[in-house]
Amino acid sequence: SEVDLDNKLAQIEESEAELIKSEQELAKQEQQLLEAEQAKTTLPQKLSELNAQKAQLEAGIASLEALKNSEEYKGYLKLKEQLSQAEAAGDQETAEYLRAQIEAAEAEMATQLGSLGLTSYTEEAIDAAITQLNANLDLVNSGIAQVEAAQAQLPDDQTIADGKAQIADGKAQIAAGKAQLASAKNQINSAKQQIASGKVTLEQALATLNEKEISATIEMASAQAQLASGQSKIDEGKAQLEE
Repeated sequence: SEVDLDNKLAQIEESEAELIKSEQELAKQEQQLLEAEQAKTTLPQKLSELNAQKAQLEAGIASLEALKNSEEYKGYLKLKEQLSQAEAAGDQETAEYLRAQIEAAEAEMATQLGSLGLTSYTEEAIDAAITQLNANLDLVNSGIAQVEAAQAQLPDDQTIADGKAQIADGKAQIAAGKAQLASAKNQINSAKQQIASGKVTLEQALATLNEKEISATIEMASAQAQLASGQSKIDEGKAQLEE
């Protein structure tokens, strides 16, 4: 009956909606694969940068620790103490001599620790610098752990290749389903137009339709949509279409 034709059209539209939904899911999966593929390049680069920062920070901490424990630094602190005593005693000549010695010592330390940007070489300043460097090192180590964890979750190259192949197959299945549904839809709409124009009777129009094939096409398209989203019932659809 004509009601049956309308029902078939409704079923076709439902199947088309399923295919569109599966197509969107495939697009999402494809984007995830692309991001994973890009991450396999960007994450090692990021890890290399973080490891370089770690090495730099560790070197800076080691340099400051070594400076604090060096005889040269102890001599520098002694010069500072002597300068304070000379200034308190009003001994300008000795004070000038000690200032020159202190400036030379600070110039030497600046050369050794230039990249750390210290402007003061008191014990408090050096301790504060070490504390800051250790805090920065903690952040870098945390970043390294996060990158390594992200790398561990990435699919391997074969998994990515398999995923791409599955997505390509899913796209082909969806395209085939859309084409089949469009053909069935055109057949039904053509029959309805002929009936409406009085060119043929309902019985004549129905006689020209392969209703079994249309039903199988709808089921096939639904199966293709499920296959594309990982719920394969495609064999059932093919079997019905071939009957």
